[in-house]
Amino acid sequence: MRGEGAASAPKRDVSDYGLVLKRGEKEVSLDLDFAVSGSQSVQKIHGRLEFESGDMRLDIQLDRLPLAPYAAVLPSVINLHDTSVIEDTNVSIEVDNKARSIVVEGQASINDIDLRAPKISRHVMTNLSLRTKGRLSLDLAKNRLSLSEGELQLGKMLLMLNGSISEFRSAPDFDMQLKVPSISCQDMASSLIPDIAPMLDGMRCRGQLSFRLDFKLNTTDMKSMKLRYLPSLRRVEVTSLGRYIDLSVLDGPFEHHARQPDGSLYTFVTGPGSERWAPLEGISDDMIKVVTTTEDGNFFKHDGFSLLQIRSAMITNLLRGRFVRGASTISQQVVKNLFFVEREKTLARKLQEAVITWHIERSLTKQQILALYFNIIEFGPKVYGIRAASRHFFHREPLQLNLTQCLWLGSIIPNPRAFYHQFSEANMRPSWRRHLCVIADIMVKRTKITAAQRAALTDCTVSFGVAPEPEIDDQPGLGHEAAIDETIAPPKTIENAGAVEAEDAP
Repeated sequence: MRGEGAASAPKRDVSDYGLVLKRGEKEVSLDLDFAVSGSQSVQKIHGRLEFESGDMRLDIQLDRLPLAPYAAVLPSVINLHDTSVIEDTNVSIEVDNKARSIVVEGQASINDIDLRAPKISRHVMTNLSLRTKGRLSLDLAKNRLSLSEGELQLGKMLLMLNGSISEFRSAPDFDMQLKVPSISCQDMASSLIPDIAPMLDGMRCRGQLSFRLDFKLNTTDMKSMKLRYLPSLRRVEVTSLGRYIDLSVLDGPFEHHARQPDGSLYTFVTGPGSERWAPLEGISDDMIKVVTTTEDGNFFKHDGFSLLQIRSAMITNLLRGRFVRGASTISQQVVKNLFFVEREKTLARKLQEAVITWHIERSLTKQQILALYFNIIEFGPKVYGIRAASRHFFHREPLQLNLTQCLWLGSIIPNPRAFYHQFSEANMRPSWRRHLCVIADIMVKRTKITAAQRAALTDCTVSFGVAPEPEIDDQPGLGHEAAIDETIAPPKTIENAGAVEAEDAP
């Protein structure tokens, strides 16, 4: 193995090679056969170049090729073992000079490598075996890149990818399809655990599943994005999420841990029966209506995920050229807060969150999920849960909150530490009051409050209780991803303030 903390693989030399170079009247060809000491397999490379046209073709056949001799030229993210090999590889590369095209076609397998890919997982993925195949075509004349019959196999899980990118050098136009053909739930889980999904180690499930994802985007018009997700679940049932996750502990008091800006953990006891816990029937209906407007407009309709929110977030991030908003539903926020203490944006984290969210949506009622949400989210520095927030900011119980107070509490959820100064300084800017009124106007349109209730708010002024000012930090609340409906303009002085989430169309 190569890399920090890894043992060095035994050195092997390339030996037993033969090279034949032929020059004809119209072309030159090359044939190279070689082997690596200690291996019985012979590797073959054939190349051809036509003088007049400039066309080229290269054929590569590799089988049981040890990777150790090439460790120095491989990317540093790859760690090798003595058993790391390339096998069953047959690849052709063809260059058509006149047509200005390059085609790469074939299949390749690589076995027993370790991979460090921070965007995928913060853990080193060990002893990976991957198989890939497909046809990649680059047409410079038409400014088009296409992939057909693409496959990537990880363990027993197969990913099939087809698609194209037109006008890739100027205004890329994407048309992609990703498909996972039918696989048993347990085979998929075993293919991803433990390095990619360590929180799900020991997960047990049954049934068959498959899915397809279609994605289209013309970058000249980001709002033209089309996203379609077609899952197929046949008698899928999760019997256990593994040794780290036990939903039964949520039935009574439990310890909740929240990472603080200084790196320390803030621990408190919540859950049904605890002093901090506010049951859903003990929370103002207005508070529920506000968060199902600002945080998750389709909470009572979706199954834990909102394709509308995902699409909207992707468009916003692409338009801004950076990550400014997420697409987490209330259910996903509950999962992130309960089971993931560290802030982390990786593919593995999203995958684990998705599996747990799917299971929670089928194991708990919407009312139970919403109660958990209200009792663990952050409202300010070391102010966690709606009961603590109601007492801290307004000296009252959650059931006694009025509509204006609920609007303000809902507006600070995206970044409670940054917005805390409104309370500590007893100073709410006019722009923020206008923002609360905009949220209230949307609630009227969605029939969550009446026009008379809205009129009674006048300019949405909030009166606070008196409380000491704690140390302020501008980090967002743990696990929360703010969401912005582009039709709603938050106060310009603070980006992403008080998000309003779109409702899915009926």
